[in-house]
Amino acid sequence: MDSRNQQRAGARSSARTGGASSRDREDAPRPSSAKKRRKWPFVVAGAVVLVVVAVVVAFSCWRWTFANDAQDIQGTWYIAGTQKTVDVTADGIKLADDVTYSYTIDEGAKTLSLSFGNMEGEARYRFSLDRQTLALRDGETTWGDSLSEDISWTIAALGRAIQGEQASPELSGDSTMVLTRTPQDSSSEGASGAAASQAASQGASGSAAPQPVASQGA
Repeated sequence: MDSRNQQRAGARSSARTGGASSRDREDAPRPSSAKKRRKWPFVVAGAVVLVVVAVVVAFSCWRWTFANDAQDIQGTWYIAGTQKTVDVTADGIKLADDVTYSYTIDEGAKTLSLSFGNMEGEARYRFSLDRQTLALRDGETTWGDSLSEDISWTIAALGRAIQGEQASPELSGDSTMVLTRTPQDSSSEGASGAAASQAASQGASGSAAPQPVASQGA
């Protein structure tokens, strides 16, 4: 009798222990779910990094490898709003019959080094997305400032392009000029010609650094 009672007690104890173990296993968090939750921040961070890298690569390709600035800047341009021409060759910018600036182009910094007689200067340039408009600004611009300006402008220009509009590449500052590939209204042509002659006289006297943008924008 005692042995049978002991066996029954042992069976009941085992049943209670087994039931508790099952409940514990059910209440315990599933390892696979916990791991998935821990992975989500890394997945999101990885996706953000990939997007940033893609944007940087795309912008770099567009800015430095997509087009040939030295080639695209050449040809006949018109000062915006006029029929006044500016002829650009591989090494010269002709503003008037007697005013031609020699230049070298830095496609990395998007700047032009200018010289007229014994004077030297610098100008910053930027093309529109379709390469049919060119903006110029007198004065020195660092590589970093040029890049910063173009990043913000490109974002805005792409937004305009999505809406079917072409953003002007006009640069901020006082001594600026915008050139286009097609002539426009000629009402200010006389003033532009006079400004070019004034620039020539300044260059001849050596009284000022070359300022093709400021003088033509007058």
